[in-house]
Order: sequence, then C-alpha cells, then structure tokens
Amino acid sequence: MGYRCDGPKRLSKIPSAEWADFHLAPPYAYKADRLVEKFELWQDIRLESAAVKKKWRTFDEVSGRTKFDWETIKQIYENLRLKHTNISDNLLIVEIQLEYESRFNKAPPSRASIQPKLKLWSSG
Repeated sequence: MGYRCDGPKRLSKIPSAEWADFHLAPPYAYKADRLVEKFELWQDIRLESAAVKKKWRTFDEVSGRTKFDWETIKQIYENLRLKHTNISDNLLIVEIQLEYESRFNKAPPSRASIQPKLKLWSSG
C-alpha cells in the first residue's frame, strides 16, 4: 500500500507489476529506469507485517525446521576445500559425511542432500 505521487492522495494498493521497477529509498519508491531524475511513483509505502514475516522467516524458524545445520556443514566443506585443493566432489562428499559424523556423533546428511548444496557453495 502507498500513496501514488501522481494521483489522488489516498492510500492505495500498489499493483504487483510495478514492484519490479521500484528503487526503494524510504519514504519514496522511485522508478528504477528514471532514478537519476528521482521520478517518484509512490511515497509512504506500507507493508503488511504478516506478508513480510512470511517472506523473511526468523532464524529460529528456519533452523528449527531443518534436520541439519547447513551453515556448519558449509564450514566443514570450506575447511576441507582449503585442506584438499584437488579433491573430487565425490570424495569431498564422503569427507564431509565422515567429518560430520565424527563431530556430532550422528548420521550425516545423504549424498543426495549434499550434492545440491555443493553446487551452490562452489559457484558462490
């Protein structure tokens, strides 16, 4: 919701198609392709709290719903990558599993769970 700058001064729902072109600089929302001109589309933008919370869950919510602590596993991955620079991904997965199992004394994530994370971590 917000107040359209070029229309009547009443709180209105912002069309979803316009959000992609916004450059947010509270309290204004500028049109991104006319940012130099500071062309204002909307001002005093308001978001529904529930909608924001739905998109950005709290840390406790996310970590409480996952079986494995992927941040810790990522640290294990990074340490192993530094230690073994020429290791294959297959062997790296086995090493991650072994390290996880020895560190936490419980079953590690499966190969199928680790593989997509490995692709993500190695590309980023």
